[in-house]
Amino acid sequence: MPKRNSKTEPSQSLALSKEALIEVSSFLARAWSGQDVEFEITTTDTPYTSMYNDYVRHRVVFTIRMPEITKFKIRDPLARYRVWRQALWHEAMHVYMGFPNLNWVDSWLKKIVANAVEDFRIETLGARVYPGMREETEFAHAVAIHRANKSFEEERATMPKEMVHDDAVIGAFIFRTIAGRIPRAMQEVLGRDEIDAITRLAEGARRDILNGVPLETVTTSVYEELKKLLNNPEPVVSDITLDILKNPFTQGSKIEGAKDVEAAVKEHASELGLDRDLSKPSEDIRREFEAVVAESKRREAEEKAGKERGDKGVADEREGDEGASDKGARSDVDYPIQIPRMLNADDTRLYDPALIARLKDQLRNVRRGFFEVHRSSGEEFDAEEYARGSGRPFLDEERVRMGGIKVLILLDFSGSIGDLEGKYKRAVVALAEALKFIRAKFAVYAFSEARHGVTAVWQIKGFGEQWDRIKSRRLAQIYPNGGTPLDNVYRRLHGIIKNEKPDVVITLTDGRPDDPEETAEVIGALKRETRMVAVAIGEEAWEASYLAELLSRLGYHRSVAVSNLSELPARILWLLSG
Repeated sequence: MPKRNSKTEPSQSLALSKEALIEVSSFLARAWSGQDVEFEITTTDTPYTSMYNDYVRHRVVFTIRMPEITKFKIRDPLARYRVWRQALWHEAMHVYMGFPNLNWVDSWLKKIVANAVEDFRIETLGARVYPGMREETEFAHAVAIHRANKSFEEERATMPKEMVHDDAVIGAFIFRTIAGRIPRAMQEVLGRDEIDAITRLAEGARRDILNGVPLETVTTSVYEELKKLLNNPEPVVSDITLDILKNPFTQGSKIEGAKDVEAAVKEHASELGLDRDLSKPSEDIRREFEAVVAESKRREAEEKAGKERGDKGVADEREGDEGASDKGARSDVDYPIQIPRMLNADDTRLYDPALIARLKDQLRNVRRGFFEVHRSSGEEFDAEEYARGSGRPFLDEERVRMGGIKVLILLDFSGSIGDLEGKYKRAVVALAEALKFIRAKFAVYAFSEARHGVTAVWQIKGFGEQWDRIKSRRLAQIYPNGGTPLDNVYRRLHGIIKNEKPDVVITLTDGRPDDPEETAEVIGALKRETRMVAVAIGEEAWEASYLAELLSRLGYHRSVAVSNLSELPARILWLLSG
């Protein structure tokens, strides 16, 4: 294995994929916080965490929102990732350590003080739980102080003298409390006695909060002393300083180069007497970063390949929304297929480990040319299947021809699917995991009524994409709504079917189409391109069978009934094996 060149830095033009970041960050946020938190990357400049009570599921839901990583003004991709990652960890520690009750806060200055003391508490105690984050936090503090110093130095000339002084007092307390140092530009505004007083206040607050003194008591004590150092007891802090204090990494015009970061880290370590080299991350973090880079490149290649294949008519979800608002009279058929981009839905509930494991176990023989199926009679008895009460406890083997098959799966998310939504999505995820396991070529699309009353067709997974957690999050955020305009949906998928030439298109639906005659006509046209199969879903067996009979009259090559959604993946795999 070639020796790593420690002087080699990642390409400065490197762009980390939002989807790849969401993949790793969602996992880290849940692991660090110990909670099933939701995670978003938004247009905000400042990381923050919100919470609300989910009265339906009887739980408190935390949502961590992070700025786009490109907003962090650090040129070196690895350094930028480390700072962004530490900010994510900081938010996760708010969840892990618990949010304090701030109902007693009755002034803006008290809130500033309380937040600074609480930030110090969660980072210090959090580093005891996650020791590897201690050095990452010091690294982030070093860059934050460097940027705050530059920004304050550049902007103080434009502010009134009294405001500059009070900004410096408050900023000095915050940085001294959280990071252990006062930015040099703030020190230059203050007198020696003021700096000593702020240092004593910060050290006292740090000591008391770690010794269990209530946050309200610590804050009130600091507040009374801090007011004595201010020209205005309740100052109006400038917007410039507010931005610096909220998130110094995204504010100001200067972009930090690799040498700036290295100098900032050396200065920080020297000031605090640290004997560790903070400039280099741990090997685990470097490998994690390299994995995100590799995944970003893979996704970029996927997207490029899709464009080269001519995947026209597929648009960003936001692009579709803008079109809908600008052209209200536009026909549904004219709307592009959309890719869900928010990715803020929790997909963990869509994974049924037992169902997925059972499917994979059945599929281990696929490559050897046969597929195990359950029947109502036979020679080999399956006790586990009998205990599940399926009525088909005997195993049989069928020859299969699944190798190399290419399938497009269309999911009906009309309003009537609502009662089955959870089971439906879990079955689809299990099916996708099974198809991935046997390396089948497949795509998944869904339709539902979106805003403005138009039917949206969603690309959950394209043929050129891999099935992964990003795709399951796309599925998680699709909600049942509207009717079943299958004729419309098929017309919009026709270009993809024509270009990709799938062997079969399987439509999962729980109702007859809105316009049966038009749907039958479109099915007839598509049958010249591919094999058309319908899977009728019903809560009762008679209901599913009745719908399957109705669908068969529309001209599908085949229609089958499924009433037990846990059997849906195996049923479709059986269809594909025929």
